Amino acid sequence: MPLPKIDIATFELKLPSDGRKLKYRPFLVKEEKILLIAAESKNNDQILNAIEQVITNCVTESIDLDQMPSFDVEYIFLKLREKSIGDVIKVTVTDPEVKKKFEVNVDLNKVTIKKSNKHEKKVQLSDSLFLQMKYPNLKTILSLDDSKTMVENGLEVITNCIEKIYDQETVYDPKEYTKKELHEFLENLTQDMFEKINQFFETMPTIYYESEETSPFSDKKIKVVLDKFIDFFD
Repeated sequence: MPLPKIDIATFELKLPSDGRKLKYRPFLVKEEKILLIAAESKNNDQILNAIEQVITNCVTESIDLDQMPSFDVEYIFLKLREKSIGDVIKVTVTDPEVKKKFEVNVDLNKVTIKKSNKHEKKVQLSDSLFLQMKYPNLKTILSLDDSKTMVENGLEVITNCIEKIYDQETVYDPKEYTKKELHEFLENLTQDMFEKINQFFETMPTIYYESEETSPFSDKKIKVVLDKFIDFFD
């Protein structure tokens, strides 16, 4: 006699980037095992592969995570975490007055996607030169190299996020140029031009949580802001 089949509930979410609806199920014991092994490795490649595998397993529709903005993937994973393990996680906060740490509860139901009205994917570098940008995927974010400088990592991210370069006469496809050529192009921009590109990243949508917590040490209110994926896995 075969063992009984277990009915698993399915849920629906709306992607922050385009409003597309996806159906998903909670992750199971086998997927939690994948995540635990990856977390213990502390290797970004393994963590990325584990996250992608779990999302692919749990989302019922076919999706291409490499083409999906990082904040979409992060949002999906937090929703999976919420329905699979619980909607409350603990994170560590530091009281700046006494330099001591304490734990607070974060309600994942209150995590939102923060968007800016000033955000534009088209970056005007000059009167005649433009960039069309695309959002970084999770692989780009997690592949940042701690051994490199902020400038080097910044160039790497920007290079991966340029969809096209164009002026009034020509469209330049980044795929037709080497990484070195694209880096040289960026390094020859003025500071003002480079700042316009930074504005794209600074205003792009991001997962966001905010609360006010009372420190058990100083009894003062401390503002807690989580706006990076890693913040939710303290």
